[in-house]
Amino acid sequence: PQPIKKPFFWGRTEDQAWFRIRIPKEFRDGTWYLEWKEQGESTAYINGTPFAGLDVAHKTCVIPAGCKEIWMEVMALESGIWLPIKRPAISGKGCRFEGARARKRNDLAWETFHDLAVLLGLLEVQLDQHTGLGTSLQGDSGFKPSLREVSVLGRQLARKIEEAICAYDTGGFKGARARLKETYRSLRGMRDAFRCKLTGHAHIDLVWLWTEKASEFKAVHTFATVNRLMETYPEFRFGYSQPVSYRAVERRSPSLMRRVHQRIEEGRWEPVGAMEVESDTLLPCGEALLRSLLLGQQEFTRLQGHPSKVLWLPDVFGYSACLPQLMRQTGVSWFFTTKLSWSEVNPFPYSSFVWRGSDGSEVLAHVSLENGYNSTVTPSEVSTAARFHQQSDIHPECLLPAGFGDGGGGPTAEMCERARRMSDLSGIPETSWGRIDEFFQGMETIRPRLPRYQGELYLEYHRGVFTTHGDLKAAYRAAERALQTWEAARVMTHKGPINIEAWRRLVFAQFHDCVPGSSIANVYREVLPELYGLCEQGLQATIRSLSLKRGRDCLFNPLPLPRNLLYQGQLIHLPALSGIEIKDAETKLAEPVRGNRSKLSNGRLEVKFNPNGGIANLKVDGKVMPVEAPLASLMLFPDHPQAYDAWEIDRSTLNTGKAVRGIRFKEASGDRHRRQVIFTGRIGKQSVVDIHYILD
Repeated sequence: PQPIKKPFFWGRTEDQAWFRIRIPKEFRDGTWYLEWKEQGESTAYINGTPFAGLDVAHKTCVIPAGCKEIWMEVMALESGIWLPIKRPAISGKGCRFEGARARKRNDLAWETFHDLAVLLGLLEVQLDQHTGLGTSLQGDSGFKPSLREVSVLGRQLARKIEEAICAYDTGGFKGARARLKETYRSLRGMRDAFRCKLTGHAHIDLVWLWTEKASEFKAVHTFATVNRLMETYPEFRFGYSQPVSYRAVERRSPSLMRRVHQRIEEGRWEPVGAMEVESDTLLPCGEALLRSLLLGQQEFTRLQGHPSKVLWLPDVFGYSACLPQLMRQTGVSWFFTTKLSWSEVNPFPYSSFVWRGSDGSEVLAHVSLENGYNSTVTPSEVSTAARFHQQSDIHPECLLPAGFGDGGGGPTAEMCERARRMSDLSGIPETSWGRIDEFFQGMETIRPRLPRYQGELYLEYHRGVFTTHGDLKAAYRAAERALQTWEAARVMTHKGPINIEAWRRLVFAQFHDCVPGSSIANVYREVLPELYGLCEQGLQATIRSLSLKRGRDCLFNPLPLPRNLLYQGQLIHLPALSGIEIKDAETKLAEPVRGNRSKLSNGRLEVKFNPNGGIANLKVDGKVMPVEAPLASLMLFPDHPQAYDAWEIDRSTLNTGKAVRGIRFKEASGDRHRRQVIFTGRIGKQSVVDIHYILD
């Protein structure tokens, strides 16, 4: 190690470094705090174990008594994505380190500050609810409106806050704290009937603005912080999903993972989520989604002795109608999200409800409709959660995830301090830390009275992700098919399941910022080759499982459904999940396919085209389908999203599309087994489009 001159610049984005801090003797009595001024994210290690995460939201940690040195593992990352403070970008010089200091905290000032801050927050809520002037408290100068109409509690708060400030002017922190304690005593016992259940939360994006390597660092960083908070705040509770992160911490720091297991046994740390990763639920196929649940439940059982009863998906871009069915098949009864609050036009109607899937399977669901998953535990957020809870008349309790997410490091000591003061305070809901499973157990008691919602939980936002990164989506789907085929081949040849790691890596790509295409380019430089490799591995292993050195050529159907398809120009029939000799698979053609510039049919399906290549009429088994013709007409839309360039299809975009003109017939080709009709035309100034209609 070399001594450092400050400021010190080092590394590029996602580079890592270690710093050693020697603790002078005078700072080893347990009353000092380390202030670490580093632009990236850091994890403090003491005696080889992660001790605390330090970042833009977690600026200090206590220096334990007798500690002689601290090692810092640092990653060059811009930390705290959603914090309301400016985060300077890592410059061309590298990540900036400005030094370390030992500081003493004035505990009396710390307590007084939080006492006063919560009361001011409560006063803002009262003013906002009754006058709309809550934000008038912010700022230190300018016009202050006259408050003629204020709630009784609001007037009492204003008076008591003024008295506390006067007590500070005359008696310092000691005088102010005494007056504030008296104020809190006077405000106890008149709380709302509504309850807000807090759960510590640290939504770690496995990939997004960083790669997988960085998310593993973030897991260690965050788990260390949470463990430290549990030592200081016994009432604090925390829930975390994603077994991928637990395995990363176990691999990188077994000693920290032993502490996590201890917290789980204490009932204060809740492994929750059911899935291997927080998967996108619209792009993967049903079997692949089921794999995420099966893999996840195996890991949750290993972590806590039983599977998770909650599917925890706060940040996914819409929720498939098949999820309740898959959940019930894997022991999951409850569902939580916050993302539906992002819909642009139609607000989601419920916050507590019974969600019914396509097959009739039902689960209990709770949706945070306003605060999201990055709550900082303020009176305003808790009051907002109560106001937006649509079923508060029959379910007077909400669940609020608290902590900086998307890689921000999770909950903070400041949040825990505020929660303590808000546990029994007039004018806001009763607020306390609690377990997620206990929240849903309480919800079960009023289940018959809750509304029911059937079908997909559609998100009117981030819709652009379903057409972004076509190469990624094709590679993912190919890898899905390859692993499914490999698994089926091993089942048929009595060789048992395939390597679990292959499924784990496919499921990792399901993460909701991966397969939708919303991550940075470096993520896809890693993911795409891996998906191509999984595809090749699956196909080659399938061929090896099914092939012998001698015998006759056969065809294999890996699906649990029979199939009719074309093979080398012949129509064949394959039974479900079995192999068959080619000669035995050939079948007779019931009716040949016919097609020209105006019509395409095969005896069951018939389509008629208009001159511009659209479908003017659609008939199935002789029955005309009630559709608004023409189908498949091309539209051209301007793409100027208001936010997240590759993510959005905004309402304004959908209102400004224009039909593509000049599409015309190009050719018809094929044989009696397969025909295609092609139309062509120009799009915009430089592009040409071909539309292929293919019928077997």
